[in-house]
Amino acid sequence: MIRFPANDRLFVRKRLCFNTTQPALRDRYDKIARHLYYFATDPNADPNIRPRQQLLWRMERKAEGWGPSKRVDDLVPLRPGKVIMRLAFTTSGNIYFDMGGPDEKGQWKWEVWWRPMKEGKLQAAERVPGPVNAGDINWTPFVAPDESYLIVSSSRMNNGDSGDHYISFRQADGSWGDPVSMGSTVNTSEYQERFPAVSPDGKYFFFARSVPETYSDVYWVSTKLIEELRAEASSAK
Repeated sequence: MIRFPANDRLFVRKRLCFNTTQPALRDRYDKIARHLYYFATDPNADPNIRPRQQLLWRMERKAEGWGPSKRVDDLVPLRPGKVIMRLAFTTSGNIYFDMGGPDEKGQWKWEVWWRPMKEGKLQAAERVPGPVNAGDINWTPFVAPDESYLIVSSSRMNNGDSGDHYISFRQADGSWGDPVSMGSTVNTSEYQERFPAVSPDGKYFFFARSVPETYSDVYWVSTKLIEELRAEASSAK
């Protein structure tokens, strides 16, 4: 159970009924949770290509619960040897996502990509430009609905840490600013922090921390931290 401090209500997790032929589920909500997206390994993929080809599925929330799964082929580029772990939707219709896989030496690399929406049509996927993708690992992005900031799990410091959260603020010219560490309130030197998210009301920042005992634990802090980091970034200009 998770206690939400905004109204002190308790919610109990409930297992969703997915098709059991769709393993490796990665569920993702868009905008106001009208849809749920998840990835599954393609059972017909070439087993000699690793990681194996993914498929993307979507479920729609209905009055009586979640509707049937429907395959989605045109939202993000699904490629052999590549994995997507996170989708992030904005109010303008833009989609951000990560894409990763092993390079020619077998070392995994992750980058943040996006598909801009122009005149009601999604454009071709592009690597997010600028400093967001510095280093080898930049994944599980979260983007504010108004795209005023972007948070990634990144190992850009090359200090042996497997991943900390960094935040990049949108600049006046539309570019992304240099990502800054979210600090010890969120990050640790010994564990990996990933899968950042902000509650729909904008009050709470949630993230997962990978620990050996439980694989991943979920933590939350006030989004006042984000505003403090924004003020620091502004004053540093």
